[in-house]
Amino acid sequence: MHIDTQKNSFLTFSILCHEATTMLAGTISDLLQHDWIDTIQLVDTSRTGTCKNLVTSDRQKKISYIHIPTDTETFDFSKVRNTALQKNTSEWTFFLDSDERLDTTAFTSLHRFITTSKTSASFAGATIQRVDFFHGKKLRFGETGTCRLLRLVRTRSACFTRQVHEVLLINDSQVKAKKIYPLAGSIEHYSHKSLAAFITSVAWYASLESQKRTWNHWTLLELLVYPPAKFFVNFIVKQGFRDGYAGLCYAIVMSLHSLLVRVFTYENHSQKNQGNYVAKT
Repeated sequence: MHIDTQKNSFLTFSILCHEATTMLAGTISDLLQHDWIDTIQLVDTSRTGTCKNLVTSDRQKKISYIHIPTDTETFDFSKVRNTALQKNTSEWTFFLDSDERLDTTAFTSLHRFITTSKTSASFAGATIQRVDFFHGKKLRFGETGTCRLLRLVRTRSACFTRQVHEVLLINDSQVKAKKIYPLAGSIEHYSHKSLAAFITSVAWYASLESQKRTWNHWTLLELLVYPPAKFFVNFIVKQGFRDGYAGLCYAIVMSLHSLLVRVFTYENHSQKNQGNYVAKT
């Protein structure tokens, strides 16, 4: 593991990445245009450190590069995030993924909040809306249509939990008692270039999540009920149909994720039992 130290700063953007994409390069360029953002923490989980190519000589003063090579079969998002947090000395940290960027309104709102927080200790963190884009279309309905996440926190009070789909928590009771600020604007999420790429990604996430689950008699019932119920909720109840083809794709794939998690959990359980049987015989 290669870790570069980070200077003291007030606001850091921590970006989890594994590939030096055009999207990531654009997000970094956007952040570098704002002098009130002190540090960009680039957390590279690739085996060979491919994202370090984005840290050019003219950017070294503002980018803190951390290399945490991680096995894709046992990837633990929270572990990686928490490791990076330990090397972060900022007062505040805003968390992004490599396939996300802030819109103009979000930058303006965040700047206003950061300016206020330098003279006020009344806030514990801030939430912001995340908007998904698929096939060039902004999704306004379905599961992602009303997604609002805690992304800005006081660094020393933050921690992540869950191996997959990590959740940001405030673990300091005194800080937790303070207010949460709702940022205007949104994070734009451009995760999936095609339906095939979307399904591949969801299958990987489902495989990781299944490693932490146990099979029981209720799981079979969940396997039969949850996937169709999830599709119905996302496409009908949450009106995903109003997003057209993109909304249909999201409803189907989110339902597929629910199915795969439970199928993989069963397969893990079966393989473990077969191994125990072979060992006994």
